[in-house]
Amino acid sequence: GPAPSTWPMRGRTGTHDALTPYPAAQSDNIRWTFEASRPISSSPVIGNDGRIYVGLSSAQDAEVSGALLALSSDGEEIWRYQTVGQVSATPAATKYGTVYVSSRDGNLYAVTDEGDLQWKYKTGGPVNASPIVAPSGTIYVGSSDTKLHAVDPAGEVVWTWDAGAGISSTVALDDGGNIYVGTEGGLLVKLSPTGGKLWEAQAGVQIGGSAPVIDTDGTVYVGSFDKKFYAFQKDGTQFFVKGTGDPIEGTAALLPGGVVIGSPDGRVYAYERSGIQRWMFQTNGDVVGSAAVGSDGTVYIGTINDVVADLYAIDAAGQERFRMKLPGGVLSQPAIGLDGRVIVASLDGRIIAFGGGGTCEGESAPTCTDGDPCTQDRCVEGQGCENFAACDDGNPCTQDLCDDKGACITLPASAGTLCDDGVECTVGDACFLGKCESGDTQCPTMS
Repeated sequence: GPAPSTWPMRGRTGTHDALTPYPAAQSDNIRWTFEASRPISSSPVIGNDGRIYVGLSSAQDAEVSGALLALSSDGEEIWRYQTVGQVSATPAATKYGTVYVSSRDGNLYAVTDEGDLQWKYKTGGPVNASPIVAPSGTIYVGSSDTKLHAVDPAGEVVWTWDAGAGISSTVALDDGGNIYVGTEGGLLVKLSPTGGKLWEAQAGVQIGGSAPVIDTDGTVYVGSFDKKFYAFQKDGTQFFVKGTGDPIEGTAALLPGGVVIGSPDGRVYAYERSGIQRWMFQTNGDVVGSAAVGSDGTVYIGTINDVVADLYAIDAAGQERFRMKLPGGVLSQPAIGLDGRVIVASLDGRIIAFGGGGTCEGESAPTCTDGDPCTQDRCVEGQGCENFAACDDGNPCTQDLCDDKGACITLPASAGTLCDDGVECTVGDACFLGKCESGDTQCPTMS
């Protein structure tokens, strides 16, 4: 299965939540910078021992097109594995040290933690989608050959599913092992763990690089080339649609109680789970990449621009906390380490780690104090900060707040907020007055 790290594959988890359970960088203090000397549109991930993996594209006049790069947690190069085709996809790190990466040469590569080829699996066309690893060890990756490939840890095919259109979107996995895939034909499809189709829903004319994101209540979010952001209920019924100014290429990320998505129209949009807009933030460029989110709701997301682009940190209220100038711009998604550092790769070939850090002093450290009276803060030696929500009652139908002295206040969530009543045969369950009310019954009745 995935490496037991904070960010082992694209989107952090199989559901692509991209939301860490602890605060991330509170400043743009740079810890280290690595010059890869090649363009990077792949997102960094974190493997065992804090190692960082990222894909590289072609250098000008280079004989070899792409590579998988491994760095230490301090930003020192460990090895590079050269691939025939460019690597724009994001690697996936596993608990046994093997790293999977797909390439535009049509191969899925398995590379050992020493940088040697373990095996490669050939698809029928260029691969832009990133591999995702299930807890069972099965690897899922879509290809331009119109097929979703399920591959075992030995590199043997388990099954393939034909989407009837190319797949450049990375798949998502729910807790039951079901697979969600977006196609270039504009379909969002849910498959069983054995590849059987459970439902499909239309999401515009084409789903490109935007991967499905699964919320804790089963809602599935995805962006489309028709300039719209879609939300579907767990049975595939459309829940809401939000328009933007340009085709969406990035992937959404979860917020505490909401979701955020960027658009090439230059804006970052945040919504409540109900679909009500929480805030909108205007950047200085095109938002093509995806966000990473800290537990305090801070959004880290980059832009591309003809002049100088930025990586933004946007706070929970939609206000700029800080920004970092990145001349090459960012097409990818940042990763967040356990100590709160943010790692970002830029188009001009730089990998930068900023924020976070600190050493433990007994059970606490100044860098682990997030300033929120509603969290319990501690530092785990050798791992970093842990910040636990002190006021979370575990009820999705309540808003758990606290005053400036740390006293908890519980209020009902907005009426209509989606929830799960735990009954298999009901759909459209929604919150009302702090309780989860059952929706329509769809299971057949016994006669």
